Amino acid sequence: MTFQESTEFDALWESMWKCKRGKMWKASVARFVTHGIEETLKLEDEIRAETYLPRKPHTFRLTYPKPRPCSSTHIRDRIVQRSLNDTVVYPGMTRSFVWDNMACQKGKGTTKAMDRLEHQMRRYFINSGGSREGWVLQCDVQGYYRNMSHAEARRCFERRLDRETVDHAMAWLQRQYPYDVGFEPGSQMVQILGISMLDPLDHFIKERLRARYYGRYMDDFYLISRDRAFLERCREEIDRELGKLGLHLHPKKTRIFPLPDGIKVLGFTFRLTPTGKVIRIIDPKNVKHERKKLARMARLVREGKMTRAKFDECYGSWKAHANLGNSHKLLRRMDAYVRDLMKEDNMKIIRNSQPIGERHRIENTLAEASSTAAVTSIAFVVLAESGQIDEVTATEHSEVFAEWVPGVEHKVGQIRRRGEDLYKCLQAHTSQEGWEPESTPALWKKIGDPTDEWPEWSQPIGAVDAYMAGDKVTYEGKHWISDVDNNVWAPGVYGWTLQA
Repeated sequence: MTFQESTEFDALWESMWKCKRGKMWKASVARFVTHGIEETLKLEDEIRAETYLPRKPHTFRLTYPKPRPCSSTHIRDRIVQRSLNDTVVYPGMTRSFVWDNMACQKGKGTTKAMDRLEHQMRRYFINSGGSREGWVLQCDVQGYYRNMSHAEARRCFERRLDRETVDHAMAWLQRQYPYDVGFEPGSQMVQILGISMLDPLDHFIKERLRARYYGRYMDDFYLISRDRAFLERCREEIDRELGKLGLHLHPKKTRIFPLPDGIKVLGFTFRLTPTGKVIRIIDPKNVKHERKKLARMARLVREGKMTRAKFDECYGSWKAHANLGNSHKLLRRMDAYVRDLMKEDNMKIIRNSQPIGERHRIENTLAEASSTAAVTSIAFVVLAESGQIDEVTATEHSEVFAEWVPGVEHKVGQIRRRGEDLYKCLQAHTSQEGWEPESTPALWKKIGDPTDEWPEWSQPIGAVDAYMAGDKVTYEGKHWISDVDNNVWAPGVYGWTLQA
């Protein structure tokens, strides 16, 4: 695909749907997607007229696992860059990659990189006649992104891409990072640069130095050999090659050590046992950090500032990461630790799992309720919000739902009453003045009147509220029926049949 094709409406539209995933809680993303057709057409016109100018990215500083700068690009720039990356830059740059370049590619990633290192350690053991004696050269490029030359970045692109793509890509990057040296990770195009810049070094190590056991994840890489002198020579040659790119090895993080000491990669230490088995041990600092984090989150749950569901989601994410290693006993200890943190009676857990405003409403209702009817009302609301009661039935009992008020945290699926109407929350947010449900279709969806067979059509924001086949609507005074599922188009444009 060419640059022109990658910046046409269809490509930009597809890119928008990719970029919005998991980001609809941001106001800028919700606004763009709500007016997606107009905004995408505007982007296409600006690129064709060569008036498109990327906005300055928002910069911030990450503190874990190590302090480092990072940046976030605006949704419109992310859409343009992703469209160009997915259709032109990524296919062109990655076709020359060695297999052991593992970062930011389809079918690869951290899990694949860890599996590859384990495979190489086992192969080394077998090919060494059942011996684990050997040496490891572990390398890290000093200040990789902040020392990356823009001139070298351009040459990197020019090796694999056409002139038009390179000119536009570098012009956009130069506007976002207006200096001669240095980028900040966060942009997808900068990530592509990160995995591509050292591609010649990969070939040099594999083809010129003839390193058999080698792997790289972004700017961290390792070599395994029985000969320490060979690795010493490799370190000198690698540093010389990096110098041609204006980069150098980190003097402290680059070292040669015995293989039995274990290789620390991606938060795990890989140890080769005398029998040839590879053991993955998670970094103890990671476990210590997680325990402190869980203690803080448990306190927030007790104070009603975090839901139990969010707590479980965060802990489950860490468990999935820890489970990549040999962590069975560790996970059992962590589960026991979490149980100790969360020891509470069941009703308190249920109350704390709700947003603050909802928690107070439930507590007051339970304190005042002495009849079965009051408890039944609470159960009805919970079932309706979980989807176990249909929307038509819910609208017939609108009086049991809480009134919408500003200053309350809402999560996806919750139902609130506004006057005589019910609205379902589409995005987690905190309500405020000016964000009333009837005024914010990106945040709330009105649950239609069960007596209204042809409700007024409203622009869906995505799959969460798209029309399904057979849905009936009124649009510009006429009746329409949807012909397809996940229909986000306006009647008369696509996917609708006009009724006589």
